[in-house]
Amino acid sequence: MCSGVLRNRLFVGIIVVTVVLQAVMVELLKKFADTVRLSFAEWGVCVAIAAVTWPIGWVVKFVPVGKKPVFSYLKLLRCGSKTTRLIPPPGLVGTVDCRGM
Repeated sequence: MCSGVLRNRLFVGIIVVTVVLQAVMVELLKKFADTVRLSFAEWGVCVAIAAVTWPIGWVVKFVPVGKKPVFSYLKLLRCGSKTTRLIPPPGLVGTVDCRGM
């Protein structure tokens, strides 16, 4: 599934450019980016958090996905049906348009 990912030069190049740009933004462009320099310990924490996301992403890929889209469960009713419609709470931005249903 992930074999050879480090042999993909484009992928490795994007990762390297991202890391370099983040370091430049934090360490050199303090006023422009409104950042504060990080200590080695803080950089270590950042790298550790980033490193944890890869195995988590790998595990998530093995979660089975049903054929029915998850968001289809939010549409409990269709306009004109006998079932009760979900009505957004007052103050919710946007409206429900049933013409296309």
